[in-house]
Amino acid sequence: MQLPIRHLAMLVGFTLGGFLALGEFLDSVDNAITLVSWPVTIGGTTAILLVWVVLRLILPRWPFHVALNSGTIRVKKLGLRPTFALFGCLVLLWVPRIAELRHPASPKSGSLSSVDTSSSPNPIGTKVIEQHDGAERLQPDIAGGSIQQHTAGAYSPPIIANGDVTVTIAPK
Repeated sequence: MQLPIRHLAMLVGFTLGGFLALGEFLDSVDNAITLVSWPVTIGGTTAILLVWVVLRLILPRWPFHVALNSGTIRVKKLGLRPTFALFGCLVLLWVPRIAELRHPASPKSGSLSSVDTSSSPNPIGTKVIEQHDGAERLQPDIAGGSIQQHTAGAYSPPIIANGDVTVTIAPK
C-alpha cells in the first residue's frame, strides 16, 4: 500500500515534532538540574502554590474579564490547562532534588590539593592540582608571579574544569 505524499509528509512532520519535543524536554530537565538549587526549589514551589491558592480563592468572587473579537468572557476559575501548566512547573522545580536522591552529589569543598613542583624543567614552574577523583592537572605556578614576567602583562588566569570542580587561579 502506497501512502499519498501528503500523509507521508504529515508522518515525517509528526516524527520531527516528537523528536524536537523530547529534545526540549530533556534540555529543560538538564537546565533544571544545572541551575535550580534548594532555595530556588523551595521559593519557586512556595510562590507557585501561593499563586494557585490565591487564584482559586479570588476568581470565584471577583472574576476578571478577557476581551476577545467576539466579545468579552469572564474567567471565574482556573481550568485544567493552567492548573497542569503550574503542576509541570512544580515537577520541573523538583527534578534536581529527585536526581540528587538517586545520585548524591560529589564533595565540592576540600577536594583539591596542591603540590609545588617548581623544580620542574619548565621555566615558569607548574603546580600539580590533584582532584578528588585522583586526576592530576598541570597548571602554571602563579604564586611567584612568574607568568606575568613571561607574558609582559597580558595575563588571563588559567582555569581548571573537570565537571564537578572548577578552580580559577589568580595572582596575589
